Amino acid sequence: KQLTNNINHELKTPVASILVCLELLRDHPEMLSEEKKRELNDRIFANAQRLNSLLKDVAAITRMDEGEEMIEKAPVDLAELVNDVVTEERLRTSMNITVDMPQLKISGNRQLLESIFRNLIDNAISYSGGSEIVIKADSEGNFTVSDNGCGVPDEHLPHIFERFYRIDKGRSRAAGGTGLGLSIVRNAVGIHGSDISVTNNGGLQFRFRLH
Repeated sequence: KQLTNNINHELKTPVASILVCLELLRDHPEMLSEEKKRELNDRIFANAQRLNSLLKDVAAITRMDEGEEMIEKAPVDLAELVNDVVTEERLRTSMNITVDMPQLKISGNRQLLESIFRNLIDNAISYSGGSEIVIKADSEGNFTVSDNGCGVPDEHLPHIFERFYRIDKGRSRAAGGTGLGLSIVRNAVGIHGSDISVTNNGGLQFRFRLH
């Protein structure tokens, strides 16, 4: 019930924005300059993207809530997976992303494993204000993902894995976040047999094990 209420709340803002823009384009096209029309179309597109991201994240959460036994697993090369994710993420940021890990193979769900690293990197890009992201792992599959950004106030640390929890609601929405990314990370790590912790360490540092 709480998840449903939160989803309804999160849907209202982008849907309302899309409707306002469409009403202006439909009812008063002659009063709008070409520049204004482009601005409205850009706003519609951005909010549609936000809705799409939210629906994908809700689908992932729902799938994981169905239980670990419903998640298909197969052999996964973690070093290859991490480097594939990092290669894509480097295209959308000026932050330096480095990877220091050995060859690791586990039995896991590739899509959920990708979501762990993609969401942690996206979180650092969107909110840390730092210049560097470092991903490290040892031969036992103990990972750290850290950035050199601003961190978060200590009182927020126990809550950042909660669904729809935001430290700065306006800034999070402006960055396109759904409020579900770190919850997906926690659940995906849990499905792979571990837990995740976070500390302020000259930025945020996440620790977890994949095995």
